Amino acid sequence: MIALWMLGITGAWAQETCQEIYEQTCGGAAQPTHTSVSLEDRLTDCMLQTSSETCCWHVDNAAGALSPQANALSDITDTQERDLVLFFGDGGAIDAITLDSTTDLCSGSGPKCYVRSLTLCPLPGASPSPQSTAVNVANLLQTGDGTGFVARELQFDGGSLSVTRSDVVLSDLALRDTPVSIDDNTEASAPIELTRLMSCGVGSGLLVQGLSDTRYPAAVRASLFAGTGAHLLEVGGASQVTLENNHLIGATSGALDVPGTAQITGSNNLFLYTSGVLSPTSSSPFERWSRNSGWQVTLTEHLDETLLPTAAPFAYNDTLADCYSGALADLFDAWPDALGSRDLIPTEDSPLVVTGTLAQQGPDTGQPLGCNVDIGAFGGPYALPAMWAENNHDDGDHDCLEPGRDCDDGTSRYLNVYADQDGDGFVSTGLACLTPSDSEQASPGDDCDDSDLAINPEADDDDCDDVDDDCDGTPDQNGVCDAGDDSSALDDTGHMRDTGVAPSGTSCSALWLKTPFHFAALLLAPLLGWGLSRKRRPGDPPEQLDRG
Repeated sequence: MIALWMLGITGAWAQETCQEIYEQTCGGAAQPTHTSVSLEDRLTDCMLQTSSETCCWHVDNAAGALSPQANALSDITDTQERDLVLFFGDGGAIDAITLDSTTDLCSGSGPKCYVRSLTLCPLPGASPSPQSTAVNVANLLQTGDGTGFVARELQFDGGSLSVTRSDVVLSDLALRDTPVSIDDNTEASAPIELTRLMSCGVGSGLLVQGLSDTRYPAAVRASLFAGTGAHLLEVGGASQVTLENNHLIGATSGALDVPGTAQITGSNNLFLYTSGVLSPTSSSPFERWSRNSGWQVTLTEHLDETLLPTAAPFAYNDTLADCYSGALADLFDAWPDALGSRDLIPTEDSPLVVTGTLAQQGPDTGQPLGCNVDIGAFGGPYALPAMWAENNHDDGDHDCLEPGRDCDDGTSRYLNVYADQDGDGFVSTGLACLTPSDSEQASPGDDCDDSDLAINPEADDDDCDDVDDDCDGTPDQNGVCDAGDDSSALDDTGHMRDTGVAPSGTSCSALWLKTPFHFAALLLAPLLGWGLSRKRRPGDPPEQLDRG
């Protein structure tokens, strides 16, 4: 089971998937909405059926709007509270939903009738079209058996979600030009959980304001916000918001706008193609803010300098967040069931990989807890289950890496890193399969042979051995090699005659046997103490003469 982990939620199905909610509430038999009965009349019927507190509907047509009015119901003898659960099927759509649990739907001064919670889900097995629903709800709280406002596993295009004084769980939603506004949680009984949201549009994707900074903050995790407006997230008043493992793409005047006294905590966030983390009018909101990175960010203040890539960390390179084409459109179309595009997933050689804060808590979506996670929305235990679909906890090493990045699936915590294995103080240009304790270097160095401590960018390269000792691409460029004749000019080894070493690309050449004298000299060389010189590597035993 892929469960939504959420501290403090006590509602009947706030932690379940839509499939599980359907089984628990409808028992496989949701009431269809395709009949001529209006949604308001259907709600009246549900209030009158006192055998269940749940109104479970299968939205299978264009059902119009739902906006129940006060004093609309009669023939009610006892106070009634209902949980409204809507499952959208193929072709199902609702133009608008307006609910307020303080609105008494019963007539007169007798018993009261309320809708206390609202849940929106796709019908299991169906593929509903993106919804353009304008949702406006208030005072939906987790009182009694109520679940507040829950929306999961749906796509919205051109809609809106406005929530006031309610408990809120939004998870696995694709939102295009569908802003989310959450205001006032002073009566809430649990944190506001916003998990795995893909939001893309021309304006702010999320407005949070009026949230208590002492009781239940809002937590935004494993989500992607992209837009071409001034800001992506706006946090007003004294709200407290936690941001963990999110992509924030675009915004012309700072990704976050925090003009009031709000407090922002967070880690492992990735800011892309934006003027800066904060707007010019923002306060200084950050507390416990660490391990946040950016790419193509004009002002890198509030980002971890050690995590800033020096080269493109993924294939995505669109400076303008286009929600209707390219990678963002592909992500929207597939979210949350699959990875519609891998263009925004960090490459294994970027500093964004396995460098985030350890995951200490989270749902069981694939990556184990206690792992260093990737920076951004595709890392950590809250990431899309599709990111970890091939990870089987009963197979391999159950480590911190998604399939394709693990270089040793038989041993836990091995990954491809750049390291200094020969101890010469220079990091290798190539990847090695090591543990994070061996190296945390996520970008290549300039040691062209990390198995030999005598080869590095600061080594001398003048010994005519056809080895590029200083890693500049040319061997022996500093050597003064014998021209190959029998002149008395000294070469770099101190010998009076030719060394016999002929590295390519230098002035050294092979021994010239032009005359019988040259041939005789070659035969007598061992007896005279001459020998072919070579470079001795560290660890080679010293040469000794066999004196018989």
